[in-house]
Amino acid sequence: MRFKLTHSHKKRALIPGKRYLDKSRVLGPRWSRVSKLVRKKEYLNSKKQWWKTVLKRFFIFSFITFLFFALLGTIFASAYISRVSREIPDPGTPFGTEFIPQTTYIYDRDGKVELYKIYGDRNSEWVKIEDIPPHVRAAFLAAEDASFYQHKGMDLPGIGKAILHELFGIGSKRGASTITQQLIQNATSVGREQSYKRKVKELILSMQIEQKYTKDQILEAYLNYIPFGGNIYGIKVASKAYFGKEPKDLTLAEAALLAGIPQFPATYAPPPRGMNPLLTAYQAHIQCGFPYDPDAWLAENIKDEDLEKYGITDRKDYARPANEWRMEYVLYQIKDKRSILSDPAGCNCGISDEQIEGARKQQIVFTKYYERKLAGHFVDYVRTKLDEMFKDKGGISYVESAGLKVYTTLDWDMQQIGEEEVKNIRGSLKNYNAYNAALVSVDPNTGEILTMVGSRDYWGENEGCDSQGRCKFNGQTNALISLRSYGSSGKPFVYLAFFMKGFGTGSIVPDIPLKFGNYAPQNYDRTFLGLEMDVRRALELSRNVPAVEALSAVGMDDFLNLISKIGYSQETVERMRVAGLASAIGGASITMLEHANAYIILATGGIYRPLVCIKKIVDRDGKVIYEYVPDEGTRVVEEKYTYLVTDILQNYWTLPPVKKYGYYVAGKTGTSDGPRDIVFAGYTKHLVTVVWAGNNDNSPMRGDADGSTVAKGIWNPYMLRVLPKFPNEPFKQPAGVLRISVCRDTGFSPGNSGCPTKTALFVTPPPEDTFHKKLWVSRCPDVYKLASEADKLAGVAEEKLFVHYQAPNPALQPQLDDYLSKKGLLPPTEVCDMYRGENAPIVKFTTPTENQVFHVGDTVNISVQIGTPKGIVSVDFYTDDMLIKHATVPPYSAQWTIDNNVTAGSHTVKAEVLDTGGKKGVGIVKIFVEKQLPTIRITDPINNAVVLKPTMNVTIGVGSTPLVTNVSVDIFVKDESESIYKLCGPFDIAVGSSKTVNCNISGLSSGKGYYIFAKSLVGVDPIQSEYVYITVSDPS
Repeated sequence: MRFKLTHSHKKRALIPGKRYLDKSRVLGPRWSRVSKLVRKKEYLNSKKQWWKTVLKRFFIFSFITFLFFALLGTIFASAYISRVSREIPDPGTPFGTEFIPQTTYIYDRDGKVELYKIYGDRNSEWVKIEDIPPHVRAAFLAAEDASFYQHKGMDLPGIGKAILHELFGIGSKRGASTITQQLIQNATSVGREQSYKRKVKELILSMQIEQKYTKDQILEAYLNYIPFGGNIYGIKVASKAYFGKEPKDLTLAEAALLAGIPQFPATYAPPPRGMNPLLTAYQAHIQCGFPYDPDAWLAENIKDEDLEKYGITDRKDYARPANEWRMEYVLYQIKDKRSILSDPAGCNCGISDEQIEGARKQQIVFTKYYERKLAGHFVDYVRTKLDEMFKDKGGISYVESAGLKVYTTLDWDMQQIGEEEVKNIRGSLKNYNAYNAALVSVDPNTGEILTMVGSRDYWGENEGCDSQGRCKFNGQTNALISLRSYGSSGKPFVYLAFFMKGFGTGSIVPDIPLKFGNYAPQNYDRTFLGLEMDVRRALELSRNVPAVEALSAVGMDDFLNLISKIGYSQETVERMRVAGLASAIGGASITMLEHANAYIILATGGIYRPLVCIKKIVDRDGKVIYEYVPDEGTRVVEEKYTYLVTDILQNYWTLPPVKKYGYYVAGKTGTSDGPRDIVFAGYTKHLVTVVWAGNNDNSPMRGDADGSTVAKGIWNPYMLRVLPKFPNEPFKQPAGVLRISVCRDTGFSPGNSGCPTKTALFVTPPPEDTFHKKLWVSRCPDVYKLASEADKLAGVAEEKLFVHYQAPNPALQPQLDDYLSKKGLLPPTEVCDMYRGENAPIVKFTTPTENQVFHVGDTVNISVQIGTPKGIVSVDFYTDDMLIKHATVPPYSAQWTIDNNVTAGSHTVKAEVLDTGGKKGVGIVKIFVEKQLPTIRITDPINNAVVLKPTMNVTIGVGSTPLVTNVSVDIFVKDESESIYKLCGPFDIAVGSSKTVNCNISGLSSGKGYYIFAKSLVGVDPIQSEYVYITVSDPS
């Protein structure tokens, strides 16, 4: 009999500790066996159910624990990420060009010539993605991140492999950095630190950048930030530095080579930016990622016949630069990743096999890398100005990273000419023991510096150095901004101040020994040219004493007030104040640059403009942030005063080589003591140029070096080459300038003084002369003194014109009078106390009479009456101071026959008596010799005629004479400065006739007036025509 356990039975059996009815006792032994079996089964089932319960509870507990720790981890991770996120820079940092340091470029005035670039630690320049061609993008994508356009900023497979290697050592070490992540490393503060924290920052910022910017924007920023060796950053500067071209002009091979550099710039960049060692194919396979089997590649590409060309015997020794092996890797990647690169939704920049093979065959040629710096001294000068302009932003440190385009005032063509001419004089300078020279040109109408050559050779090696390192030549020292002496080239400003005090070109500045306190200036030739030195001649001859004399008349305060307004710095003004009157002749130190600035007022007629070297500055976004607009300048001196200076300087003796080509120029030399500095400063109405030569260590040159050395050697040839760029405009006499006659020896208006005159320029007419006086004097005995009444009665007194020379500075008059006194040139003030009559011989002529007329062939009978109480020792007779008879016995007479060797005109006959008392008496009478000399006149051109260059017809008429049949005539010209020189001739003309001759007048200045006249010699007698005034003009 079988029993079947119901479900309830089973259920109860499963309850441990439950008491049940023992059915074996009721149902007997059989049931007992059955019951045992049932109980055993129930026991086993209850135990199994227990384990399930335990496991169930364990898994529930584990799950709850996992959830707890997961939640806790999430909380901690969120807090960590939140904290880290606060340290992450703005995702826009790499994309605003204001954040990236960019190189500042300096250009010439036209923006066509790059003179220099200024940068700090990074030499970089931003380039737009549109200007980077597809094959260049392909090279960088293949080298660094071919799937860039497909992922979202993270290479997840790469990250996974990196984690496996990091945790379990599985696989090779790798960075797993995408282009986005590399951009973050290069362009933000996240950097490249090897830490998990940095990696978390990088991943977070990558996702933010990918969400905010397009792939093209990210790639553009990446290509502008990546390093290419040394301080070169970004594809644009790298292209220029290594291949001398823009990114758009790179070939595929060049792009591939550049793309290989950023991985290890110190290894792959060409020297000097990187090592770029030579590697064999086997080394490159290991070190550079060379993708091919070395043996197979060598067998295919290096033939047996090529071994000798490479200088090897085994192809295994073939080596090439590391960056070329790396280029092979990049080209392989371009081919291998073609399908990804060609994706239209991505880069769409796939490269064909033909292009890749062509790139492999291209020979890579690097541009010789050097820091381009043209017009070095000018660039250095511009840097200082930029430092001043941007002082509030950090000065030059800001400029180095601001990415500015600075358009300067430099004229590159003129700069090259200036550098050539300064170099060309090297040979002749050495003859004078001078090692260096400099030149600066400025536009006086704008103040713009057009040329600046601060030394003979900016890049030249030092020369003439002593044991302490002082060198006669230092190329990178800018002599134009170094303190030097200007010598006599500062005299124009002394005389400008002098003219402003009422003096003129005809004012007298005696060239005699003078002392100014303890200062006794000397002329360069250690001589003195006398009393009648006027300003024109003093400046033309560059006399020192007259210049110091003029400055003393002006006064230092007034002179320095002028100097401070025309371009000299306050420091220079103070140095001149310390130097005192020696400032007139170069006694203070200045810079040649400020000297050129001062000369602007002479070129412009009194208008000052400060020097400028920058025309325009454009920021990195193309916005003009500075632009120089020339204004009308500041009038500091009236034009009429500057014209007086220019009228003298335009005839300076060094200028004819330039003037003969028709250029209107003016200038002045300068030579300092030693000489240590030689200078020429010259100008037109549109260009000022100052030239200097000397030694950097201020050592002296050879003694005969002077300002004309640089005038002839540099200034003249330079100006002849550059002046065609500028208008050729004459210096016109302005209103207010007077061209008047003044006394030749005092510079005052003649009035009724009877003084000899000259023509001079003044702004204000000088006072009327009161320093010429006619006095009755007599010899007493060897000097003139005022004649006494006795002298007049005795007939020994004569009326003579005397002049009392005046010093321009009244304080110097005592010294001048002392000089005149020692020379016996003061008008007499003492009356002669010589006894006449009884105690001294009185001599009176009986024949000839005063002004008696004689002719050729006449005999002059000379007889005198002598009154003396003493005996007569002798009587000497003279004609024109030539002794004709020594008479010791009476009658005291002589004869003189007039022949053709005696000139027509006035002659002096003198009798000198010596009596026994040792007294002397002198008698003088004048006679006149007449001859029938022919007259000579110019009939054509007529007075005030205008004659045209290059030649002029002159008709000369010669009157009749029995003395000769023909005469030899020369034509002379007198210019406005009273200088007379021969124009043409001689011409043989018969007496009693006229003749027309032709004269070359090309050397005369157009627009100028001249006096012409004819001269001849008849025997010993000169004859001359009247003056004819002409004006010279160019043919229309």
